Amino acid sequence: MAEEEAKRYQVVSEEAKKAVLGRAEALGKTAYTWYRGDSLERVCFREAMLELEETRDLVVVARVGEGGVEALHLGTKKGLDVQQIIPRILEELKKIGVETTGGGKKEAGGIQLKTPASSKVVEFALKRAF
Repeated sequence: MAEEEAKRYQVVSEEAKKAVLGRAEALGKTAYTWYRGDSLERVCFREAMLELEETRDLVVVARVGEGGVEALHLGTKKGLDVQQIIPRILEELKKIGVETTGGGKKEAGGIQLKTPASSKVVEFALKRAF
């Protein structure tokens, strides 16, 4: 019974990872995608993120809930310093009235939006930050 459940979970989680990868868009050397925070995608988005990091300098993944974008995850395997990037994004979000917290390490970090924001607002801030 446990083996059967494990196999079923593996199939479902692989489908969820493919959904996150299927939404990925590349702009320059950065890949952007999103996952639904209330679904199995939440469990496997990191696997998708790591896969995208193989071919892109930077990966930005948004967690989306009912109210909009709730968080951003950033990662790199290409020598960029995410600790240098996050403050620029925080500043741009602050300029347009989005309250946030964030931080991270050299290769990975995150930003939490205190109140969810529309994807257009977050996209605007990201474009200005880069």
